[in-house]
Amino acid sequence: MNAFTNFDHCVAFVRDRTPIHDFVEQYQSALCHAAHVLGGAQAVQELDRLFGDLSREGTIGLHARRRIDRIIGLFEQDDDNEYDDQKPMFIELPDAIVAEICVLVDGLKDALRQSVCPHAS
Repeated sequence: MNAFTNFDHCVAFVRDRTPIHDFVEQYQSALCHAAHVLGGAQAVQELDRLFGDLSREGTIGLHARRRIDRIIGLFEQDDDNEYDDQKPMFIELPDAIVAEICVLVDGLKDALRQSVCPHAS
């Protein structure tokens, strides 16, 4: 457990795992911090719900898929994905956090792609 979520690694991910399960488990802390920086408490709650969805299901259900898409939209700063408590973030492009979030969202998208199309590389 960490300060952002009650996600319990001990009981999660006991069923068949997909690459998205592995990615979310491995980078849970980074995902939480990025969600908090970009979307505030409501985005962290959305991520908590995703953790719960993935903990209960061995596959990616409709709700989990929609949550992943919203989280990717948040990380990519898609204007359609705004949370009520989201404050405009003015992060300088050379800032290290921008590069880290880009790597994180690329990894999330790649894990999703591999989970949906397991034979794609």
